[in-house]
Amino acid sequence: MVATSSELTQEKIQQAIDVLLRGIPPKTELHSTAIAAFKSGDYKQVKKLSLLHVSDKYLQALSYLGGALNPTNIASGNSYTILSESVRNFLLFDQEAWKAIETEFNAVIE
Repeated sequence: MVATSSELTQEKIQQAIDVLLRGIPPKTELHSTAIAAFKSGDYKQVKKLSLLHVSDKYLQALSYLGGALNPTNIASGNSYTILSESVRNFLLFDQEAWKAIETEFNAVIE
């Protein structure tokens, strides 16, 4: 299957993740720990931190992102849902920060 400009590719997803992480920075040491785990590819640790701190919307948002890069999720279109859930939690975490990057994020995804 050939990717069209409207399809999500691993490259587009990574660009979208980069926009999110750059535009909605961590606010606590726990967030910084989760970001470090995420960047090292330790998505299981991020999900564990999210489970241990279920009311923390930043951790919830971050816990979804690793799954967006999964080739099966990309092929099935589930990456759209995963990114949507992540963005929804980032929005709940910091609405002003989301508003500042929304246009850039959407441009990457479109």
